[in-house]
Amino acid sequence: MGPSASRSRPAKPGCAGCAWVLASFSKIEDHRVQGARWQKFGTIARTDHREWYRELFETCVVSGLIPASALAGYRNDAIYLRKSRYVPPRWETVRDAMTALFDLLDAEPESSVRAVLGHWLSGYTRPYPDSNGRMARFLMNVLLASGRYPRTVVCVEDRAEYLKALDRASIDADAKPFARFIVSFRQVCVT
Repeated sequence: MGPSASRSRPAKPGCAGCAWVLASFSKIEDHRVQGARWQKFGTIARTDHREWYRELFETCVVSGLIPASALAGYRNDAIYLRKSRYVPPRWETVRDAMTALFDLLDAEPESSVRAVLGHWLSGYTRPYPDSNGRMARFLMNVLLASGRYPRTVVCVEDRAEYLKALDRASIDADAKPFARFIVSFRQVCVT
């Protein structure tokens, strides 16, 4: 079964984190207008991704949802995912894995391929103590924007299919279902 028809409608409370999504889309638009900077996206992500993380989640610190130390850099402990057989790499490998991801993004000429790879491999690495899925989706949307593709939201009703496709990519080394899932999206949120 394909993604639900809900993607063709404007965002509504049924979409997980829509306020966060709209705020992140504003940030994506800020990067989109910088035009020529899109040439080497891996370089941009290498220098800006930690700032994106801090800016997008500082309200979570203020509201007490996460500790301030969570915004300080890459994780320095093991993390585990509920409802998944996937176990992220050891924390000691995160820095090298992120360097490899940024190099890959620089080498890939097609923004839609960068978006799928960036989302999957950022989520695979799980560099932060919390909110790695949101950051992976944010990175995907920045990469889609770099090629003038519409932005994407994974709605609650599509979550099971989305997680199944991600597990298949991360556990079974088969990224095709995940790529097909992402390609099936249309612009959802209207700002």
